[in-house]
Amino acid sequence: MDAMSKRKNMKREAIEVRDTTRNALLLISCVALSLSMIFAPFPAAAESPDDLLIIANSSARAGSISKAEVRELFLKTRSSFRGSKTIPINAAMGSKLRKTFVQKVLGMSPAEEKQYWEKQKIMGGITPPASFSNTVRAVFKLRSGLSYVFRKDYKNVGKILLVIPG
Repeated sequence: MDAMSKRKNMKREAIEVRDTTRNALLLISCVALSLSMIFAPFPAAAESPDDLLIIANSSARAGSISKAEVRELFLKTRSSFRGSKTIPINAAMGSKLRKTFVQKVLGMSPAEEKQYWEKQKIMGGITPPASFSNTVRAVFKLRSGLSYVFRKDYKNVGKILLVIPG
């Protein structure tokens, strides 16, 4: 084989390697895209004015809280969160906000919540958290306060620790 034929063969082989590499990269990209579509988390739900926000005083050390932890604090089966005494603040009894919180976080009906506190008072003298008509103001004024508010009523006071879709 002469030098010209060798160069043509080398050029052809280089093109084949390049094409094979390009095809392999294309295949890897397609597989990665497919896997990301299959295993990607569902997109976040859009914010709703009826989302329930669990809020704390801006001095709170915590950046987030679980629904179970909120439940324990509001049922007074625990009194501190991440090493700090926490004071749960309820919305006014009978309000839409309170009913929503009791249902979505405590997993009770308002009647069940009432029975729970009657039993707690009789058995151990434990009373329910204080109730306020304006939970945002109460959290703002109470350094260790923890409460809840609908997104539509939130005034950027304190920290949002948890969002429960509305």
